[in-house]
Amino acid sequence: DKIPPMSSYHLIKIEPLTNAMLLVFTANAVYFLLEHFYGGEGRMHSKTEGDYTLIEKRFIQKVVDMMLASFQKAWAPIKPVKLSMIRAASHARTMRVLQDKDWVVTARFKLEIDNTAEEFHFCFSFAHLEPLRSKLYGGPENEPEPDNRWQPILVHYVKEAGWVNLT
Repeated sequence: DKIPPMSSYHLIKIEPLTNAMLLVFTANAVYFLLEHFYGGEGRMHSKTEGDYTLIEKRFIQKVVDMMLASFQKAWAPIKPVKLSMIRAASHARTMRVLQDKDWVVTARFKLEIDNTAEEFHFCFSFAHLEPLRSKLYGGPENEPEPDNRWQPILVHYVKEAGWVNLT
């Protein structure tokens, strides 16, 4: 699937990682969120060309800020990161994130409100994940050790109940 030409593109710096990440809201997603925020039912028609108004841009920026805060929180157990927006645009031609030879990881998400859904996308270089590979495969840091004290007690009660043979 292609992203429509007029969308909301946000170039995001992820410190301490090297390359930038791209966050993209389709125009439909932008107007879908705006319509719901102002009490509508999400039926507003989106623009297909031009630029967003100042009010639309400020609204989008608030949504992006909330998403970046959530993204930082979600990544904290794996790698503490600080995300900041480098720039925003409404057309892809002004956003060059990767080299042509780079592998790209894309994540497409659906935002659903009242049984209507629109999409947004995260795109970043596969090289972002390379330094984190061992942590991603190994699970979160500071994960507590399993408490094995409960195992014999649970085995005893399951055997006593006669449900299964655990020998």
